[in-house]
Amino acid sequence: MKHAHVILMALAALVFAGCGNRGPKRTPGQPRAVSATIAAQADEAASDATFALQIQDYARAAQSLKKSLSFRDDIPDRWEALAYAYKHLNQTSDARDAYRRALKLWKQYYSETKDPGDGMRELYVLVYLGRADEARDLAKTLAKANPNNTDVQNFYQNKGVDAMLADPTVKDRSL
Repeated sequence: MKHAHVILMALAALVFAGCGNRGPKRTPGQPRAVSATIAAQADEAASDATFALQIQDYARAAQSLKKSLSFRDDIPDRWEALAYAYKHLNQTSDARDAYRRALKLWKQYYSETKDPGDGMRELYVLVYLGRADEARDLAKTLAKANPNNTDVQNFYQNKGVDAMLADPTVKDRSL
């Protein structure tokens, strides 16, 4: 009888395992909610990384961004900054991986919100990754999906991807 009780308890645990709180909810197009402590630790490390990038201390920036991302790995801007730091450390493979993580998040955000700003951020990362044809296709898609958005329309009609490719700032970020 005691053995049957243990089996029933184990079975109940398996059945009800998925019924509880699965952690913090995430607003579509936004990073997931975390505790104030976690957010503060991630933000502090990101702030240090911002300073390190300003003084061109790319090793320190990469270290601080990795720390920030260990707390919050769902903030695409930080992946982009890490890619930039890695690029300047001649760690091209790591830079590519970081840009891919940013791209994945921007794609997710855009698919959830259809916010053209998220789509444009996705487009930028495609350019940084050397995927200009995909960026042009996305610009066309965004223009069709947002006929009343003058920024998106101007970007597409003025061949914004080609202008980006000629921009020294974009070249500095690109692989």
